[in-house]
Amino acid sequence: MTCLRLGVVLATVLSAGAAFAQQTMTERMNAGFEKRAPQVGDELPDAKGFELTGEPYALRGDRGHLTVLVFGCLT
Repeated sequence: MTCLRLGVVLATVLSAGAAFAQQTMTERMNAGFEKRAPQVGDELPDAKGFELTGEPYALRGDRGHLTVLVFGCLT
């Protein structure tokens, strides 16, 4: 490999490393989530929780119905 080619390869590797270093931890986490996140129409796993009344809730009971899951505080 000639010196010029080696320099180009090294510059490419260094610039890729600098771009990675400039990403914040949050950006890297979001990018990883976007790769693994379910897409519209994907089947979700059976999530379990509780209704506001304290009754148990399982997502499988809503299979076949349009369902919106909201996580977090809405106030």
